Amino acid sequence: MARVAGQWKKRYKQLYLFKEISAIGLQIDDSLFPALEQLPGVLAVIPDRLHKVQTTHSWEFLGLESGGEPKNEWKYDAKFGEGGVIGNVDTADAVFGNSTVKGRSLSASTLPAGQPYPMISGQDASAADQSIDNSGANGRVEKGLVVKQASGVGMVLCNGAGGAVDIIADPHLVPAAHCSYSQCEDLLKYLQSTEFPVGYITARDELGVKPAPVMADFSSRGPNTITPQILKPDVTAPGVDVIAAYSEEVPATDLPFDDRRVPYNMVSGTSMSCPHVAGIAGLIKAKHPDWSPAMIKSAIMTTASTGGNDDGQIRDETGAAATPFSYGSGHVNPVRALDPGLVYDTTPYDYANFLCSVRPTQTQSLTPLSIPLLLPLFVGANANPFRCSLGAYRPEDLNYPSISAACLSRPGNTTVNRTRPSPRLASPAPAPPR
Repeated sequence: MARVAGQWKKRYKQLYLFKEISAIGLQIDDSLFPALEQLPGVLAVIPDRLHKVQTTHSWEFLGLESGGEPKNEWKYDAKFGEGGVIGNVDTADAVFGNSTVKGRSLSASTLPAGQPYPMISGQDASAADQSIDNSGANGRVEKGLVVKQASGVGMVLCNGAGGAVDIIADPHLVPAAHCSYSQCEDLLKYLQSTEFPVGYITARDELGVKPAPVMADFSSRGPNTITPQILKPDVTAPGVDVIAAYSEEVPATDLPFDDRRVPYNMVSGTSMSCPHVAGIAGLIKAKHPDWSPAMIKSAIMTTASTGGNDDGQIRDETGAAATPFSYGSGHVNPVRALDPGLVYDTTPYDYANFLCSVRPTQTQSLTPLSIPLLLPLFVGANANPFRCSLGAYRPEDLNYPSISAACLSRPGNTTVNRTRPSPRLASPAPAPPR
């Protein structure tokens, strides 16, 4: 750092030093990237990206509430803790005329049950010194602020035609129902059919929703554009409208006017799927303490389910059958993952060979690298530097718990060959105490 920057500054500091690979995490200015990339032995300098904290349902989706194996299977074998608190999301219904549309909402305030209020289309409303955009600049919760400042008592928020399909239970500022465009068509017709439209919003619990699970429209899909031989995503896990513990040190939303503090919130995103999967990994590690991270990942992937609770396939946001490029190996199942039968153990040398198989070459019009390529990635006290072999190792030969065939453009049947080491037999489960 001193040689690159010319002088050492305290705010330039080492953040991480990895043992498994030859890499280092640094906090530096962007202006130093080009100089670092020119240093001998530096393969790449990759800037970190800042992501907002997001978050996501649980027991029945994970096979722990009903239809799973006996409780002792995961309580004793995995030392599973008792006392978890699970909540159910309220459904917000907008009632008008002789019709009802179902939506989602999370609001601390309610309207009197069954009391109708005059309704007005948002395009016909006016609010002094206020403006609203259909999307983008004005978020879903912020639209509720505009309604509140216009003296509205509630809001039916409709997705636009051709826009997002998902409906989300946001922590709204006014009683609200977020509905899909198809559900709102009857409402829009009703508003145009009468001179004095009225309606109200009511909340209720809805259990046993079918179909489930359903892939969110914001979920990252495959195929993997860099290495299509590796299936993307790996698995799917609960990630939409999850009741999660929430810090009261921050407001309920990231909007500057929001001063609400809540111990729990409804959150969606990868940061809700992640703790579900991390918890499953912890259960597996407790039962199989000698398993490597790759074996744990294999157990989760090979036991995931591709079916929904309606005896059909997992659906996408449109209601159509989803594909492995949406859900990967399937929806996680912690009970089945405890005893997967066989597991794939991907070693550091497997990954080194994988890196060798995708290294740049002259034929790819990228920076040419010498062959064999010296990879000083896995150098231990008694280990030699790893060298890429000259053999025909391919990306698809990675000892990975899924198989993805790339570029099958020819009609008819195609045979795809994969070379994999034999998977390991998972150890049998110990008998529960009697």
